[in-house]
Amino acid sequence: MKASSSRLTDCSVIALVLAIAGAARLVGLDDVPPGLHFDEAFNALDALQVRQGNLALFFEGNFGREPLFIYLLAAAFQLFDPGPAVIRGAAAAAGTLAVPLTYGIGRLLFPQSCWPGLLAALVQAVLPWDLHFSRYGLRVELLPLLGSAAFLCLLLGWRRRRRAWFVLGGAFLGLSLYGYMAARLLPLVALLWGVGALALARPPERKSLAAHLALAALCAAIVFAPLGAYFLQHPASFGHRAGQVLLKGESAGFVEGALENTGLWARAFLLEGDANPRNNLPGAPALTPWLALPFLLGILPLARRRPRPETVFLLGWLGVMLLPSILTDYAPSFQRAIGAVPPLCLLVGSGLHRLAAWVTRRTGRTWVGSALAVVLLLGNAGQSLHQYFVRWGQDNALYYAFDEGIYAIGEYMRAVTRAGQAVYLTPVRPDHATLHYLLRDVDGPRTFDGRQTFVLPPGAAGPVHYVILTQEDDRSTDTVSLFHPDAVVERAFLDRDGNPYAVAMMGREPALASHRLRSVEPARWAEGMTLVGLRITEEKEPHGLRLDALWSSDTEIGQDYTAFFHLIGPPNPESGAALWAQSDAMPGGGTYVTTQWRVGEIVVDRHWLAVPEDIPDGEFQLIAGWYLLATHERVPLLHPQPGQDHLVLGSFSAIDGDLDR
Repeated sequence: MKASSSRLTDCSVIALVLAIAGAARLVGLDDVPPGLHFDEAFNALDALQVRQGNLALFFEGNFGREPLFIYLLAAAFQLFDPGPAVIRGAAAAAGTLAVPLTYGIGRLLFPQSCWPGLLAALVQAVLPWDLHFSRYGLRVELLPLLGSAAFLCLLLGWRRRRRAWFVLGGAFLGLSLYGYMAARLLPLVALLWGVGALALARPPERKSLAAHLALAALCAAIVFAPLGAYFLQHPASFGHRAGQVLLKGESAGFVEGALENTGLWARAFLLEGDANPRNNLPGAPALTPWLALPFLLGILPLARRRPRPETVFLLGWLGVMLLPSILTDYAPSFQRAIGAVPPLCLLVGSGLHRLAAWVTRRTGRTWVGSALAVVLLLGNAGQSLHQYFVRWGQDNALYYAFDEGIYAIGEYMRAVTRAGQAVYLTPVRPDHATLHYLLRDVDGPRTFDGRQTFVLPPGAAGPVHYVILTQEDDRSTDTVSLFHPDAVVERAFLDRDGNPYAVAMMGREPALASHRLRSVEPARWAEGMTLVGLRITEEKEPHGLRLDALWSSDTEIGQDYTAFFHLIGPPNPESGAALWAQSDAMPGGGTYVTTQWRVGEIVVDRHWLAVPEDIPDGEFQLIAGWYLLATHERVPLLHPQPGQDHLVLGSFSAIDGDLDR
């Protein structure tokens, strides 16, 4: 009867914490956080590739990522349309399921009562630290889930002396290494727990327990083996991201940095936490003031002469899972230390139970202690949910932190493209994952850096739309008006505070004559690049030539070529060569390379030649051409001088330090 009652209690508690955790994680995933961050979109694009047969063991893009989360996304995409809520839903499900596991661990660590585990689960259900990554489409939330699953099974195996639980615990431990890089420290936590369990076991049981622990380690190794073999074949993939973020410097500097980060983490729990708006309400501590005293009471048993084993284990788990942040840049990083969430909540739950028990003993009334615990939990829940959904969820910083503006622009570009019209974006990088995700079925985004180049659509393209991030590009609105005098502002993109973020301009007929182009005979190179116009401006301050070259192509170009413009003349006394000034660069400074060109587009490529002010009298020539950077082999001309490796654009004479055409 007692066992049946206990099972009923456990089931009721699990249902309760699942309901609370699920509601906090699944409601409004489209809105909080807003938009779709670059990293989330990158994961979604890889998941779509998995559905097409790219069954990778490790995904090398975006600094390298373990595969489990991406495969979970691919499975979700089989059932639902791959929208932001579904992308984040995998993390939300992981975060929700992790909460009852925390309850289960609490039940095993504190077998006298269900309350420490229940209180810990209720804390974790609304903990802002955990909410952030449960509602963010990243793989990090797999670590609390799989870490808790591993230790719950190991604890069950220890308590019940059942081999099957050790097998499952080892399997989950190995599987966690497919989830998130910080899980590589979980085996250390398991080792510390195993040593402690052996120390606490009675001598007759130690041999059996040691055998079971070895079995768990073997199962973990077997599960990890395929990914481990991949890392043996690709060792750079194993350490690439860790090497980027690890504290730099010699041993003394490394230790000093780690100690400084440890101090930051000592403040992070109750005083000042992660400042990154993608991870936290900037500066908010990990725990609300309602949980400060329970947290301190939870770690208090460590100060005893013989501290409780469960407290030592939880503090060891907490400390090891903080190391990915303590040993790297930008501490305290809540993302890198996400594995510390379960032990932190268990310590708080234990302390809250101790506080309620103390009040009960002092007052002689059980309801007083229970009421205090309820008040602290409700106060914490109210502040936590308000902090996450209101103070953080409505913060203007999220417009930029989660690419909300880029997401809105991507939706606009998608609508324009589906209407059969050309649309360009400046100055966003061409491989921005959020844009590629939104435009994945309409030939992708067309982007360039308008501060360095400009692009006109093919002549028969009809109306053309330009979206300009005005906070970054202060040039392209004027350039659009120059080439499209009829252009109008079609839409303004504003951030949450009403500040201008971007504008969409629409033009119809380009007016190339307004650009005061120098008439040139079209020149075509062997790979398809054709010079169709040129503007040369002589500048006094600073001294040199400013060039706007208009390129086009009647064919797809298979490689990224570098354009060069050289001013040559009599021997330069500084070098002994005929070269006096040059500009060698891929189109748009590499932002609109030749493999991106569409047939019939006109690419306005800007170059600057710094001409010495003391240039001597004599005849000079401006020449242009193309070469492949890897080999420096020049592309031959087809017209007007077949076989030549450069085109003469004009002759100049230098008089008193000035160039006179």
